[in-house]
Amino acid sequence: MSIGFLVSITCNLSYDSAVPILDGKAGIARVGLSMASVQTAVSQVTLQSILFTVLGSLFGVAVAFFLTRVLARPIVELVEATRSVSRGDFSRRIHPWAKDELGTLAKAFNQMSEELAQVYDLRLEREALQRQLLEKVISTQEEERRRISRELHDSTAQSLTSLLVGLHVLEANCTDAVRIQAGDLRMVAAQTLDEVHALAIQLRPHALDDLGLSAALERLSSDWQARNKVPVDLVIALGDVRLSEGVETALYRIIQETLTNIVRHAQAQSVSILVEKRNGIIIAVIEDDGRGFDIKDATDEPHLGLLGMRERAELLGGRLTIESSPESGTSVFVEIPIHDEENSIGD
Repeated sequence: MSIGFLVSITCNLSYDSAVPILDGKAGIARVGLSMASVQTAVSQVTLQSILFTVLGSLFGVAVAFFLTRVLARPIVELVEATRSVSRGDFSRRIHPWAKDELGTLAKAFNQMSEELAQVYDLRLEREALQRQLLEKVISTQEEERRRISRELHDSTAQSLTSLLVGLHVLEANCTDAVRIQAGDLRMVAAQTLDEVHALAIQLRPHALDDLGLSAALERLSSDWQARNKVPVDLVIALGDVRLSEGVETALYRIIQETLTNIVRHAQAQSVSILVEKRNGIIIAVIEDDGRGFDIKDATDEPHLGLLGMRERAELLGGRLTIESSPESGTSVFVEIPIHDEENSIGD
């Protein structure tokens, strides 16, 4: 009976050990574990190990994330502030997080931003003063041109006209020799009078003040075409719009200077001029089929004519663009914004 019991127990054990008691006189002590118990214990230990590993990993990731945010936050803030400075915003400041290298860098950056803001404000102030000075110079120049033009028209032209009348009377009541000399002098006086009229118009055309930009450009292109024997295709799409005096003067001077440059340098066979209003912007395009030039050379070397044209456009918030290449002609594009009050019909 006892042997069968031991065999049954032995068959159900997976791990066992036997120890004799009193040298086997009192029997044998035997301990064993079943396979299911071992598997259950191993599973529990494995599950606990995995759980502790996952929890430890999550805790480590959380700690690492927190430390990374804490350590990287000053750097991220510095990067964002740097981008703000690159966009022209010098008001961004960095809070020093600690008295370390990053804190020193933050203080240095804040000091640099303050200095850059001061320099930027100073530059804006200088640009404003320069703009005001340039506007005053151009305004004074136009006033002086208007005064000289009026003097030439009212005084010098009248004196030459009186001289022509006197020479004509002298030519009719003198000897043949004197008549010939008087006729020659009258021709010289008439030519001088024409030149005085042309100079007065170039200085300040009366049509620009009295009739507006369209009439002044028509007179300018007509005289330029007759004088230089180069056809001009003029298209003005402004209707009855009268622009402000500054805009009309700037456009007239830019087109006038462009035509002067065409005579001097382009050797063009034809010229086209377009002036129109489009979406609150006055656009002027002057094109010629001349020999053109290298834009880079014109940019590297100072050209007072081109510089003056660009300054006139920029003073009114516009821009001037030149496109040209050798043997391909030249195109000048002018864009000047206008205000609502300039869209009404002139008085």
